[in-house]
Amino acid sequence: MFKHILFAVFAILLLATCKKEGDDIAPSIQVISPTDAVFMSLPDTLNVIAIIKDNVEVRSVKVSLVDDENVSVGPSFTNTFSSAEVNFNVAFIIEDLSLETGSYFLQITASDGENESKSFVPLSLVEVPKEMLGTFYSYQNGNLSALRYDLLNGDGGTLNLIESNAKHDVQHIRSRVFVSQYENRFLSAYEYGSSWSLLWESDLSMSSPGGMIESVEFDKHRDEVVVNTGADGIFLYRYNGTLNGMIPMESTEICRGLIIFDTEIWMGVSSLGGQNSLIQVYRDSGVRGTILPLNFTPGIMKDYSSTRVAMAIPNGDVAIKNIQTGEITPVDIPDDNPIIAMEVYNGEIFVLKTGQLFRVTAGFQVQGLFNGTDLRDFKIDRVQGRMMLVIGNTLRTFNIFPWISINEVGLNPEAMEISILYNK
Repeated sequence: MFKHILFAVFAILLLATCKKEGDDIAPSIQVISPTDAVFMSLPDTLNVIAIIKDNVEVRSVKVSLVDDENVSVGPSFTNTFSSAEVNFNVAFIIEDLSLETGSYFLQITASDGENESKSFVPLSLVEVPKEMLGTFYSYQNGNLSALRYDLLNGDGGTLNLIESNAKHDVQHIRSRVFVSQYENRFLSAYEYGSSWSLLWESDLSMSSPGGMIESVEFDKHRDEVVVNTGADGIFLYRYNGTLNGMIPMESTEICRGLIIFDTEIWMGVSSLGGQNSLIQVYRDSGVRGTILPLNFTPGIMKDYSSTRVAMAIPNGDVAIKNIQTGEITPVDIPDDNPIIAMEVYNGEIFVLKTGQLFRVTAGFQVQGLFNGTDLRDFKIDRVQGRMMLVIGNTLRTFNIFPWISINEVGLNPEAMEISILYNK
């Protein structure tokens, strides 16, 4: 990794706040290093050196990474002291690969227990390119479901055995893998080091006795795992496993799918009375906003654009709903088999049914891409523009534009679902 220091004059911002009449003098902060704007390629280490002085004593010094709105977005380090002068020196490691290229600040906060001062040094971070690490796929092992991982570096093996043959999903987020067991309503988080280790696990059946896990999404802007349990609502988990809140359903409602738009969640909801709706919910308050009626029961939902939602319909077709105008564009997909999986990529919709894979172009023309008697699942590698298609005991990889078969590998035993692992 490289680091270049820009030798330009930068004024250190110094903020002081007084909290008690007994001592109204905040600690002083003299930043020795870095004193100028810093360019860093992640991951990297920044040597932070400062002299902190106070008229009584310095009680604590904290170093953190904040964005241009002074919101903490990365690691932080705090040390405590009981001295009038502190020679502060710490190696501050920034290794969160999910951080995007942009402008940030190194924030140094010194406190004497009554007053605090803050200094800021500008940082420009260059993100790590997103790369594929390997794949996860599930298979049946007698009465058990198991997960197999194959990494591109040659590592491979079984991650977990699940004590049922329940459908489940695997999502890779940063360095962690989230495994959701749909019928058992378990959400588990694993992290890969020299081996896989279970970090935390949540039994949603304790708070969601009547529902199943319908889908799991990740909101990178809020660092939350969003779990849809259908009739029992939407549970919001922090990346570290703490429950951060939930969005309840009405007594007759079932959430069939959801998508995340920044501060909003749009839910595809059906009710026992036969009413179907697309409902806007504000994340911070849980208050419902716009309610758009639907003349069908919504299924899998995908973000088609900033204003449109693609939804699977029970008869095997796709409907595209404009959340601003309420207009619906129907797309007729051949045969009435239900949709198994659906993805949106580069303005096109890819639909998997029993025995057939379809592409819906930006002009809503439907094209058949692949026929097979044992199609199970597919995922799109958005970095390389490729699709990985599970066909029984075979994993085939296709280049999407143009559609060309690249390779195939055998799977032993046969896979049910597949997930792609990335470095971030």
